[in-house]
Amino acid sequence: MKTKVLTLFSVILMAAMFFSCSSDDDDNIKPVNVPSAVMSAFNQAYPNTTPKWSENDTYYVAEFGNDNNEVDVWFTADGTIMLTVKEISTAQLPQAIKTSIAATKYATWTYDDVKFIQRKGFDDLYKVEMDDPKSESDVTLYYTKDGILVREVPDIDNSPIIPAVVPQTIIDQLDQYFPDKVYKILDFDYEASTKTYEVDIIEYNIPIEVVFNNSQVLVYWQWETTLAKVTDVVKNAYLNLGYTVNQIDDIYFRETPNASPRENVTTYIFEIEVNNIDRQIIINENGTVLSDNIIK
Repeated sequence: MKTKVLTLFSVILMAAMFFSCSSDDDDNIKPVNVPSAVMSAFNQAYPNTTPKWSENDTYYVAEFGNDNNEVDVWFTADGTIMLTVKEISTAQLPQAIKTSIAATKYATWTYDDVKFIQRKGFDDLYKVEMDDPKSESDVTLYYTKDGILVREVPDIDNSPIIPAVVPQTIIDQLDQYFPDKVYKILDFDYEASTKTYEVDIIEYNIPIEVVFNNSQVLVYWQWETTLAKVTDVVKNAYLNLGYTVNQIDDIYFRETPNASPRENVTTYIFEIEVNNIDRQIIINENGTVLSDNIIK
């Protein structure tokens, strides 16, 4: 009997300690002091909704459910909505995107997760994660609402979706080199490994990657093309290296406005695979091979 009493006492003591610790953990969660401007903007955009608030850097983030799908809305302190990320169902995906996917090698893959991304100052994007039912392969596809593929990541892209502000110096150069000013910005990122700023834009339904150096000076822009659009002089230069058409994975048309000599301004980038080794070949508009290197 004494042993049972001691055991019962121990259980009660442990339970008390557990609840005490839980209470302490709750006490360590600091409540978010949401500015009135942010709360007002949220209530106007999402009336009769009670979100969970958090702070991320200088942003106030509201998280809530909408038709069983999660929604994250990022605000600045003055109540400006900088980013909205919505989980949506496959049925809500624009038909143009479904049609585009159906025409690719991913037609038989299954939809895993779909998000609708709206950033202030950017064009809307859809992030589509897909699984191969015959293997453990995954892919993340980024599309415009019109079904134009912007980026393809051969895995689940777990990089955080956060607000972004493009510096005015970069905007000014985009306006300079794309004078029609009909482009739309899709994404903006800083690549720490190469110390470059990368801006994804779309102009006349062509996705274009624009790269700036660490000083925010434009270096080059490029877009994906096909072998049929490559000039004969460049195509022959590639084939004369002993490589085949079947080894080509991707081809990019690149323009480097400040390149020297002048004939190196326009180049073609061939990304190929030879004996399970990735190579990158750069050939200028005159058919001169500028480089042929292994991609590490």
